[in-house]
Amino acid sequence: MKAKAILIAFVTILLIQCKSTQFDAKPPFNIIDATYNNWVGGQKGVSGIRLVFNFEAQETVTFQKVYFANKEGSLESANKDGKKVLTGHISTSTTSDITIDFDTKKEVKNKLPESTFPFELKENEAVISYLQNGVTKFYKVKNVTKTKTSFYQ
Repeated sequence: MKAKAILIAFVTILLIQCKSTQFDAKPPFNIIDATYNNWVGGQKGVSGIRLVFNFEAQETVTFQKVYFANKEGSLESANKDGKKVLTGHISTSTTSDITIDFDTKKEVKNKLPESTFPFELKENEAVISYLQNGVTKFYKVKNVTKTKTSFYQ
C-alpha cells in the first residue's frame, strides 16, 4: 500500500513537470513585440486573424506554426525595413464543405471535427512552434496586443 502511494506521488510529480516544461524558456530568438488583428474579406464568411511578431535572432530559425485563439495557423518570416518580422495567418472563415440534409446519406462525406487544441492559452497569448536541431519546440508569447480590424472589399 505504501509503495502504491509513492508510485502515485512520483507519477503526479512527473506529469506536473512535463506540463511545465512544455514551452522552451530560452529559444534561439527574442520576440520584441507582438500584435494581432482580425480581418474580414470581401466575400461573405471569409475572415481571419493576422499576427505580427517583430523578433531578433542570432541564428537561422525554421518557424513552423502559430497557435492562437484556439486555432492553428501558418507562419512566414521576412525582413521588412531592416527588421525581422514573423507573420502568422489563421483562417476563421465560416464557409465550409459541410452538407446538412434531412437525408443523412448525403452527410456521409462530411469531414470529422479536427483534434482538440493542444494548449491552454489566455486571450492575449500565442504559441510559436519552431524547429531546432531536428526537434520541434514551442515558445509561448505573452501580451499579444490587439489592433484595429481590417476590412477588405
